[in-house]
Amino acid sequence: MAHCLMLVGLLTVSSCMFAKGSSSFDGRPSFNEPPRFNFNGPPPSGGPPGNFGGRLPPPFGPPPLYNKPNGGPPFGGGQPPFHGPAPFGGRPPFVGPPSSQLPGEPMFPQQSNKKQQVLNFLKAFETGAQEPLSVINPNKFIEHDPTGFDGLAGVKGLQKALNGTARVNTVRVFQDGDYVFTHTDYDFFGPKFAFDILRFEGDHIVEHWDNLQTKPTQPNPSGHTMIDGPTKAWPVPVSETRSNKATVRKILQEHFIEGLPKTMSDFYDVNFIQHNPLFADGLKGMTAGYNAQKAVGKTWEYKKIHLVLGDGDFVLTQSEGVQAGQAVAIYDLFRLQNGKIAEHWDVIQNIPPATQFNHKNGKF
Repeated sequence: MAHCLMLVGLLTVSSCMFAKGSSSFDGRPSFNEPPRFNFNGPPPSGGPPGNFGGRLPPPFGPPPLYNKPNGGPPFGGGQPPFHGPAPFGGRPPFVGPPSSQLPGEPMFPQQSNKKQQVLNFLKAFETGAQEPLSVINPNKFIEHDPTGFDGLAGVKGLQKALNGTARVNTVRVFQDGDYVFTHTDYDFFGPKFAFDILRFEGDHIVEHWDNLQTKPTQPNPSGHTMIDGPTKAWPVPVSETRSNKATVRKILQEHFIEGLPKTMSDFYDVNFIQHNPLFADGLKGMTAGYNAQKAVGKTWEYKKIHLVLGDGDFVLTQSEGVQAGQAVAIYDLFRLQNGKIAEHWDVIQNIPPATQFNHKNGKF
């Protein structure tokens, strides 16, 4: 975590470095191992033909039987070996032990048009279109942006105030049940990066949270911006997404809030990619960046986690904390790989006094 209060002496960096392969899906590294099994005919349960790195794509039936390279029983726990190159960076999308699936739980997330509705809704602040605003519940809309107002009238008032000056480029959109969360490059009363969270009840949006940060003028020390990198979630089972959310909550709660000693390489890939504008990649970059911020009194301290949302290998957290005595809202987006944090984005915004809010709902 780029911006967290941490004990540098606790960082244990593994000397094992991962080999980088070619990029085959959204910038993720692929494992350059030839597929052990190709499927180029129609899947047994129906669906299109094709080569998916040695496996059938979900949701077209069960995965094939994978055997260990040197013989022996199949890989246990429902976790086949890596196959690549493949559309999903060399990692098969069907992972995680089947036993972790809850009774009656679907194997993969249920699809809906909520993500597209949210994309259209946000874009309407640029285009001025009225029809996308119909996704807002006309009788109930709770706003948490300090400058916003409750109700459909508040949404239309913001659109009118922008008067066609806004630019909206939503780069990532994810869904976790009734929540849709986005990562957007805005020109919204000035250039900003933002996370938006929208909660549905039935077919309508009834609640909105966001966090915005002024766009930096240059990339971070590793050359990354606050919004570049992979944009699509891997289609993993619901059980793996649930596990990813639990991993992220655990590291935030136990280490960054409670201050329990942790070996950071247990939770972070040693070469994890960092998008915070002040920090470089990897655990070494985290340490150097923390020390630089500590020297000027600008380290972050987490106080409470409010929301943890996940879609595939991405997890978004909404937290409150303090930086240099100022209350802040911290939104962190993590991409996990093999149970560890492989990539991180964030947006941090000061929280004004309650007297400066246009409503009584609070930031969270």
